[in-house]
Amino acid sequence: MTLAEVPRQILAGGLASAAFLSLFFGLQLNVGVSLALAVVVYGAFLLLIRRRPTLAEQIVDTRISRADIKASADALNDAAERITDAAEAVPSSERHTLERMGELLRAIRDHVYEDPQDYRSTRRFVQAYLPTIIESIEGYARLSRQSRGAQSARLASLGARIQTYLPLLEQIEHACLENDFAELEAQVDALATQLDRRLR
Repeated sequence: MTLAEVPRQILAGGLASAAFLSLFFGLQLNVGVSLALAVVVYGAFLLLIRRRPTLAEQIVDTRISRADIKASADALNDAAERITDAAEAVPSSERHTLERMGELLRAIRDHVYEDPQDYRSTRRFVQAYLPTIIESIEGYARLSRQSRGAQSARLASLGARIQTYLPLLEQIEHACLENDFAELEAQVDALATQLDRRLR
């Protein structure tokens, strides 16, 4: 059995206190003996119940911890929720595209949880390029709410850009599903080239 460090210490201390009270008041041993035996109870509990490693200490693959995987999965989940929220503000004809992108990000999140190699291969996408995609989509949603004559051209340009993200996300998710890591890296590189070109 294992416990996280704080509950482990609290439980050990509680048992030691109960042992001291029972020995001192129940068996009426003197204070020194009761305290010494309570310390033994405390130490024995800590030996029997091991400390559960923290997420950062749980290594699932070379230099990849559970904390790394959780952080990446949380980022993907947050991005999917933000896209789903943004979909409510765009024209109904384009809503399906954003909803589909949210579904793909959740699927990639699930792959990252299931396979450390998927985490390794998608890490650059999640850390470097996903934030830019989300900012573009949320910007598009804001423009859609405020769209007026002068902004129509900008709105159409941004909408066309966002449409191009979908096939790349589909390829990334498919590469995770097939464990095709070379293809996954190629798709992340393609996305990097696409985004870098637009940011110049």
